[in-house]
Amino acid sequence: MRADGGDCELVHVDADPFYVKLSGVCASCQFGTIIINRMRQRLNEAVSRSRHSDQLRNRTYEACLSRQQRNHTGRS
Repeated sequence: MRADGGDCELVHVDADPFYVKLSGVCASCQFGTIIINRMRQRLNEAVSRSRHSDQLRNRTYEACLSRQQRNHTGRS
């Protein structure tokens, strides 16, 4: 984008909606909507993977705590 005289900026993230701003020649480009939609799709995918990873990490942590508590009380 920059090589063509344009740029994009992630302005704000509010849970699900992502606010992206196109500038330079990209702001008036006929493909601007397509670019924004692709960016939003990729951001949603990245956030979804991150949330999934966090959920797995939390479950693993909870399982470890539960196992430690069982071992501490002498139960299996």
